[in-house]
Amino acid sequence: MISKVVGFYDNAADAGRLVLELVNDGFARADIDLFAWEESFGPGDDFRLEQGGASAHPGTDPLDGLRAVLEEVGTADVRSREGISAVMLSNYLDGVRRGGAVVAVRVNENKTEQAFARLSEHGPADMSMPAGAAGRPGAEAGASAPAP
Repeated sequence: MISKVVGFYDNAADAGRLVLELVNDGFARADIDLFAWEESFGPGDDFRLEQGGASAHPGTDPLDGLRAVLEEVGTADVRSREGISAVMLSNYLDGVRRGGAVVAVRVNENKTEQAFARLSEHGPADMSMPAGAAGRPGAEAGASAPAP
């Protein structure tokens, strides 16, 4: 049974707007997490996230909580609709290190398809490809993470 839907997005500000849309769709604020480096947001983005009620985890290492979320039983990747494999786990963590963002939404049976649909609308990356594969986020040579 799926209890959480997650997706990776190249742009943290776009992921922040997705969070606000999820809140507007009726998802509880406490059920939405956004994992990204604080430096990935532009001026004013953190304020809008705070107003939307999502947890942007400002001032903390987003990888601390993200690993635990991705390893939870019942967590499903938005594109594959399956659990998080070892390759996906590595790719999600690497993507955030490189400046992207992960949106995670806790769901119940009634909201699962709605969460999949909303996260899919925003073009989540395919995290099932091996690191370095063409087209995978952050695969470009020389891409680096923002300084924590």
